[in-house]
Amino acid sequence: GKIVLWGGVDGSLVTKRDHWEYDGTNWTKIKIPAAFKPSARGRTAMCYDSGRLRTIMFGGYDVAQGAANDTWEFNGAIWNQVTTATSPPGRQDHGMCYDSDRRVTVMYGGSSGGDLGDTWEYDGTTWTLMTPANSPPSMHGVELAYDAARKKTVLFGGHGSAVFDTTWEWDGVNWVSIPTATLPPNREQHSIVHDSGRGKTVIFSGTNGSNDTWEYSGGGCIMTADTPSISLSAGGSQTLSVEAPAHAGKFYWIFGSLTGTSPGISLLGVHIPLNPDLYTNFTIAQPNAAPFTTFRGPLDAAGKGSGMFSLPPNVLTATFTLNHAFVVFDSAGSFHCASNPVVLNFVQ
Repeated sequence: GKIVLWGGVDGSLVTKRDHWEYDGTNWTKIKIPAAFKPSARGRTAMCYDSGRLRTIMFGGYDVAQGAANDTWEFNGAIWNQVTTATSPPGRQDHGMCYDSDRRVTVMYGGSSGGDLGDTWEYDGTTWTLMTPANSPPSMHGVELAYDAARKKTVLFGGHGSAVFDTTWEWDGVNWVSIPTATLPPNREQHSIVHDSGRGKTVIFSGTNGSNDTWEYSGGGCIMTADTPSISLSAGGSQTLSVEAPAHAGKFYWIFGSLTGTSPGISLLGVHIPLNPDLYTNFTIAQPNAAPFTTFRGPLDAAGKGSGMFSLPPNVLTATFTLNHAFVVFDSAGSFHCASNPVVLNFVQ
């Protein structure tokens, strides 16, 4: 329940070896014996392994050894160096995040005498070099975030033969370059995080000289609601706004689930963050009949659409939650993307 900060380089270009934690109110410096923490370094990468309750760190620039290739885990009290059967080459300015569905740490790129373009995964025991058919360019200054709803690792930016402004997604098998209607300016060493509550990956700033904030919804598919709940006694409606700017002129279809969003289902090459059940079948069978309004329809010239769920007063008596998400498809029946899930709570 805390944010962990370790090491780095301060404003005087001194490499640090200190450990700090933030609890939402204050930063606290944590005293850890020198034998139980990594050497001073900067330009490293860290992520949190929620499956094993460990903070993972790999590599970085160590003044004594250069680009380091050691793996460390923090268990909430001390850091432990992990010896693995295989290990990536040393590097700095690489990107790392944790895939909570496949329970692996994903690492890409970095530099060590030159830019790297390799993909590695760490399962808590060893590192495995992945062999995707396609990969982003070799680069450093790259950042990764994991979108659990869509089961994709998102990569943006980085610096290789140029400073890049390309979006890539990793599904555990292959990297895919994702075209979007708009793009942030190219950058490296920016901050990136996935906001699971709103289904958006957020990036801020970087070395492009600006302090801009951008949001990415995953292939341009995002759904929002005007209200999270409907009263059982009073009735009411929830309007769902559909946005897929990269898919103007195609079609959307809103599906639902009563049993949740994880693990979801993969359909026609797209992962939909809904568990299929009887309610899913109901939204498929009559998407434009009560209680639904335009749960299926065309996207306009801006790639937008909308649907509505309506409930008359005193029809239901028990409180429960529904989840909705949409897919984009074309006239040939091919699916292009799925949105984030949106909840609808029925309350007393």
